[in-house]
Amino acid sequence: MMFSKSFKTLPCRIIAVVLSAALVLTFMPFLEGPASAAAEVGEQKIAMQSLGAAQATEEIPFTVSKPNSKGIVTINGSLTKYNVPTLKFYQLSVDGWTVDTFDTDTISNYKLDMKKFDIGYHTISFNYTLNGTWFKNPETGQEFSHEIKKVPTKIYEKPSYKGAYTVYSKSLAIYPYKTLFTNNGGRLYLEYKAKGAKKWKRYGYMTCGAVQLAPQQGWKVSGLKPNKTYYTRLRYGLNVRYELHNGGDGKTYFFGGPVLKSKTLKTGKKNKPAVKSAKVKVYGVKYHKIRHPGHYEWVGNVLVWRSAWTERFYTYKIRVTVKLKKKTGAKGLWISTKFGSKYVKGNKKTYVAKFTPYPNYRVKRPPKGFGKATVKVRSYESRNWGGYSPIAKKKVKVR
Repeated sequence: MMFSKSFKTLPCRIIAVVLSAALVLTFMPFLEGPASAAAEVGEQKIAMQSLGAAQATEEIPFTVSKPNSKGIVTINGSLTKYNVPTLKFYQLSVDGWTVDTFDTDTISNYKLDMKKFDIGYHTISFNYTLNGTWFKNPETGQEFSHEIKKVPTKIYEKPSYKGAYTVYSKSLAIYPYKTLFTNNGGRLYLEYKAKGAKKWKRYGYMTCGAVQLAPQQGWKVSGLKPNKTYYTRLRYGLNVRYELHNGGDGKTYFFGGPVLKSKTLKTGKKNKPAVKSAKVKVYGVKYHKIRHPGHYEWVGNVLVWRSAWTERFYTYKIRVTVKLKKKTGAKGLWISTKFGSKYVKGNKKTYVAKFTPYPNYRVKRPPKGFGKATVKVRSYESRNWGGYSPIAKKKVKVR
């Protein structure tokens, strides 16, 4: 996660605090003038001024570290350099909401879990007490405070991915069948890029949760180029506006979590296979006669005798032969008919696919009269995710 190189501080005027006639006059320098230039978390600088003295640049009285791998920030601070024993840290707030209170002039290794807050940037601030009461600006009556901006709540989970890709010549579809996510309502994003490209493209999002996703809820990415290698990856993310009322800049930022290992996919060929001829033939016809002996069997709680009987039927197989005018240059050919579909490996001109029709592979009479069948073919790059070319069709008579 990148951090802004600068932060803005709450503008306030420098005042002199007069205690009593018997006490020594003390001064507490604070912010003055317009918002300062931004600096990285833990390195913010502010303009300080004391009564009758020239401006000087000093550090804010506390620092906030970058979040560690578990989303914890460490806060340290000290007011001792101001030599005002009754000046204390009092109220720690995130986006204006109090998260803890103190009564000390030193904050040492205080741990704040940013995962308790929504994904996005937050503003951490401190108020102070002097002599046990709010330290205020006597001119405005407002409590003095310091802010550190753009402290992030990030996403730390990787997607628990179970799903499938289907890749075509100019598009791909992804079906994340189940996603699990627990960090404050993040969403699942698909990112992809072509081989040789530097930047990832982000495509859509899907609301995450322990839900089973139907196939029609998958994504389809269009506009890809045929016969080209692409890389895809999944991650959780969220677009979040850094609200002005939280001390932000009103801009929207994308917070992305860790990515799953990228997957390499190749789109299908641009053109459909050039089919020269296709044949569908019935073969392997066999006659079967099976004698079933009589026997007892339980029907509910009753033992029933079943008489002997004879079963007679035919079985058969289907052979599909496809001849192409030229090789496709792909890993193989997908062949489909009303009798089933099959992947046939190899980059060649002639492909043969054999089918055992199911569930109608047992018939009472010799198989005939199947009429015509439409043979569909397309080249493929992988049986796992496709890489399909457009489909070529040819209608032939079953012989």
